[in-house]
Amino acid sequence: MCFYKWKFAMYMLMFLAVIAVFGIPAYATDRNAALLRSGLEKYDSALVDSLSKELSSAGYTVREISLDNLCDTKFLSGFDLLVLPDAGSLPVGSARSVSEYLSQGKDIIALNAPAWQKSLLNVSGQWMTLRDYQIKRASVEPESTFLSFAPDKMPDLSRSSGKMDTQATYELSNDSPVPGGHSLHVAISNYSSWDTYGFIPKSNPFAGGKTLTIFTARGDESTTQLSVEWQENDGSRWIAVVPLESTWKRFVLEPKDFKYWESAPGRGGNSDCFNPEKAAKLSFGLAESHTKDLKYGRHEYWVGSFGTEKMSPDYRQILDAVNPSPLEIITPPYKFFDCKDISKLYVRKDQVIVTVQDIPNASVVRSVQPRPSGGGFDKGRSWRWIPLIEAKTAKGEWRGVPAAMMIHTDGPY
Repeated sequence: MCFYKWKFAMYMLMFLAVIAVFGIPAYATDRNAALLRSGLEKYDSALVDSLSKELSSAGYTVREISLDNLCDTKFLSGFDLLVLPDAGSLPVGSARSVSEYLSQGKDIIALNAPAWQKSLLNVSGQWMTLRDYQIKRASVEPESTFLSFAPDKMPDLSRSSGKMDTQATYELSNDSPVPGGHSLHVAISNYSSWDTYGFIPKSNPFAGGKTLTIFTARGDESTTQLSVEWQENDGSRWIAVVPLESTWKRFVLEPKDFKYWESAPGRGGNSDCFNPEKAAKLSFGLAESHTKDLKYGRHEYWVGSFGTEKMSPDYRQILDAVNPSPLEIITPPYKFFDCKDISKLYVRKDQVIVTVQDIPNASVVRSVQPRPSGGGFDKGRSWRWIPLIEAKTAKGEWRGVPAAMMIHTDGPY
């Protein structure tokens, strides 16, 4: 759960048993709290009811808000406290509105962090996860297709591999998310190092201001990643990696998703990026340098048509869903870890925020990465991190901090 208080944020990832014993700080008088309930993918109704009761007893006037409300910075500005019972599933657009809300000096309680683990999209008035969108839209062909697979139009592909003597086949397949469509089925008997297929378009597929690379793909049980590479006409190489499932998904990549791979002298600096206008060759496949989750051995995957499109508000929403901006002790996920072998949760004795001493354990407990606390003088920090609850093993070994507070005294929050 995460509190931002006085620009305050308390973080903890448990459910009702733990949250209820905290209580909301009882110093709120004539203050408004926004509590998110409606529109959530799933939520614990008893938990939300309990939070509402705690907030009311602490002096807050509680109003339940919707996912649309959460994306409205002007709307949020009317509240002193924002409470997110399930921060793990939030709208893409709320990343910006929540950050702006906090920059006004407001407070937040975020449970089930890291936030935006499942970024929700509003597609034609319907909220759905990015994965749901990718699956639902897999049957839609790109507006401008430059590489397709059909019986009478099999493209000229060139294979590249670290072991060319390894048996690998590619063939036309009727397995396609597009009704009546076709795909390319690739089977590699014993993958190691890399194994990719390249295609050189006859003309630049990004002409007319297009910047997005769009395609569909799926893999077998062992093939959970696919690398996609654009090579520019100066020989510079730019590579992106997408996660595959056994279900067809539609992928949308913008230029910054393609990371530079050492190739052309003078390219790849901090301000450098893949330039679609100079795209010369497309490659896709498996490469241990990038598809690092894949084990050596047999792999199979299917790819559909590749195409390009211009950026649009809808696509901007989709792309923002992949990587929301960092918000300390709330997101991104890599700043969290699961607590293992926990015997008991302890309230720290060097804090006065949490007064209840008996904290029930939980089946899943996650901790934020520790930050410097308030010790010492002249540290020059604009914030203070306060650990509230610790997780320990039966032997008393430290396993993490499932609840902490972040207090900002200066800076953007």
